[in-house]
Amino acid sequence: MNAVYDQSPRNFVVGVVFFGPTSQLSNPIVSSKQFKYAIKTNHTTYLNNDYFKSRFLTAQAYVERAAINTVWLGVLSILVVEKKKKIRASMAMMGLDSNVYLISIWLMQNVQNVATCALMVAILFVGQIFTISSVLIVYLLLVLFSFNATAFGTMASVLVPDPKKTNQVSLLLLTINVGGYAVSAYVLEGSLDPKAETLFFLLPSVALGRCISYITASEFAPGGNLLTNVGAGPCGRAILMLLVDCIIYYFLAWYLDAVFPGEYGNALPYDFFLRSSYWRIGQYRHNHHTLASAKQMHLYPTSPAIVHSDMFEQPNISHISEKDRGVIKVIGLRKSFKSNIGWAYNIPLLGLFFRTFYPPSTARKTGPFAGREPSEAVAGLDLEVHHNEILGFLGHNGAGKTTALSIIMGMLNPTAGSVVVDGHLLPGSEGVKRRDMDLWALNEVQKTMGTCPQQDVLFESLTAWETVQLYAAIKGVKVLGHKDNGTKSTDPEGSKKLLDEYLEHLLQDVYLHEKRHEQVKTFSGGMKRKLSVALAFLGDPKVVLLDEPTTGMDVFTRKQVWQLMQQSKVGRSILLTTHSMEEADALGDRIAILSRGRLQTLGSSLFLKNKFGLGYRLNLEKRRVMLAEQPCLTDGRASGLLRGDDVLFDVAKATAIVHEHFPDAVVDVDTATEITYVLPTGSKQCGRAAQDYIQDRKAALPGLFEHLDREIASNKLGIKSVGLALTTLEEVFISLQEQEAEGLR
Repeated sequence: MNAVYDQSPRNFVVGVVFFGPTSQLSNPIVSSKQFKYAIKTNHTTYLNNDYFKSRFLTAQAYVERAAINTVWLGVLSILVVEKKKKIRASMAMMGLDSNVYLISIWLMQNVQNVATCALMVAILFVGQIFTISSVLIVYLLLVLFSFNATAFGTMASVLVPDPKKTNQVSLLLLTINVGGYAVSAYVLEGSLDPKAETLFFLLPSVALGRCISYITASEFAPGGNLLTNVGAGPCGRAILMLLVDCIIYYFLAWYLDAVFPGEYGNALPYDFFLRSSYWRIGQYRHNHHTLASAKQMHLYPTSPAIVHSDMFEQPNISHISEKDRGVIKVIGLRKSFKSNIGWAYNIPLLGLFFRTFYPPSTARKTGPFAGREPSEAVAGLDLEVHHNEILGFLGHNGAGKTTALSIIMGMLNPTAGSVVVDGHLLPGSEGVKRRDMDLWALNEVQKTMGTCPQQDVLFESLTAWETVQLYAAIKGVKVLGHKDNGTKSTDPEGSKKLLDEYLEHLLQDVYLHEKRHEQVKTFSGGMKRKLSVALAFLGDPKVVLLDEPTTGMDVFTRKQVWQLMQQSKVGRSILLTTHSMEEADALGDRIAILSRGRLQTLGSSLFLKNKFGLGYRLNLEKRRVMLAEQPCLTDGRASGLLRGDDVLFDVAKATAIVHEHFPDAVVDVDTATEITYVLPTGSKQCGRAAQDYIQDRKAALPGLFEHLDREIASNKLGIKSVGLALTTLEEVFISLQEQEAEGLR
């Protein structure tokens, strides 16, 4: 007797075969004395129905739920989390092809699926849940279903904007799949012909569930479900249909992921796979058209507000060659977010239905979304960054800095306007017809671009050294040596050694060389930012976009990164957003200040300080004297003195001297130890008159200092020292924000 029945119920059925007249008995007990014929029992024994229901239905439920739920939940979580944390967008900005990314996720998940299915089959057969059916058939069914579940998870990731919602969506998918199986297994059981049943197999859970049920039932039949009789039942058709399902669902997953990439991604047109440019057919023609159109989009002729407004410094670009001008061009850029008119409009497919039958224009007038307008983060931005230049980007919280930078990075598509980076029109830009747009233009741009996002996009489990190696491989960074005759060496060993040296120098530049073999999760916030800055300069990019790169750094570390930026701007165009006025003042060749999505002013730091600043600050330190000295210093001047216990200073005379040279000077701060005057140098006038006024005010400074020096030498004014400082950029920023607030009142 087979050992499988050692723990089974005592009643079992013995199949009996008669030699002579053929007959089969199904009674539990057979008495051979009642017959003259020799009988012989076969070696296959069968469990009764109660035992079957207690063992196989439990196994079926386990296989169904485990195989369905866990497989797609894994890939769903990976895709949604990496979208939310911008890991995928960051790797795309480094030049990683979205197709390569998807294939890597699928391969990783399906390799795990193959191992998981092998473990499940081992449990089913070693645990003697299945005994006489083919191991290969069961394994093949589970593997093919798990492959389909991976595609299902990819499609589901399109619907999930937040990782917290993955469990709910997974439960919804489980309900749909189990419901489909229930309909086919119970409602339509016995009424389906093979063709109709095969059609139901387009839902992978139906194919798996029907086959598990058939294999379970075949455990009762002599021989079971083997490779030799696989065509007799639904398993053969199910295996073929699961292969067809793989093709269908992976295509749908690939298509939906490309058309609905989420908040941070470049959405391709609905017919992208039908366009020749996507398959790189005739790519030269598309690139040529895109470049030709981009070169025609000069900033200043299309931006008269910038040319004629005294809020903007007119740069002298005659010394900049034509090819180095406007490496980054932003023309009439606008970006609106629609999230505040209802979540339904932002869900793929469902949103298309709502926009068709209940458009946003109607929704804002009637219904639950009435009165809600889309928020405009960027409202008509014009900007240009040249070669060998750092442009500082300032603005209050919500001014649109990060949104504008995200569009230039390619993480967001603009609502209107155009962005040209290194001669390429970015997707969504105006200026070329959508049919002629090169769908790979963004990838070409991102290969020459370095980015440091606002949040660190790093793999916590990797070391700093592994991180730079990974991104160097994604970006395709190669360092070629030279032979003695001057030609480039293609020796792979030599190139790898040179690449390692280059990466070590890169980590040294941000002072992480000693920490290169430590995991990123052990780094402080400042160290992570330094690593992100290093990745931005990896591969010698022509365009570098830095979004608040020194946030969280201490003063010493910040100065180190500033030095790196200054040294690295040669040969590059750098766009830097920051909340640090000191950082913008120290690094920015020009500074742009945004307010409510619009460019408020643009110019050099000196231009902004002269135009919008309070002017110079003259600081006079009051001389301290001993009380015993006062009689000899107060002769005839008692009424004009301001005294403390140990301070003697003639305020009236000092103010008169200052007003003699700067009539509009005012006292800003007056304490017991010092007094500060504001010497205005700006002008409310425009054009040449303003420049003449500023120069005249500056020319008055030498005369003021000579006068003060004479008074200090005579020791009659009570001045110990004199200091002069130009107005700070922070004061300029506050002044502009106050003007903006007054204009809104």
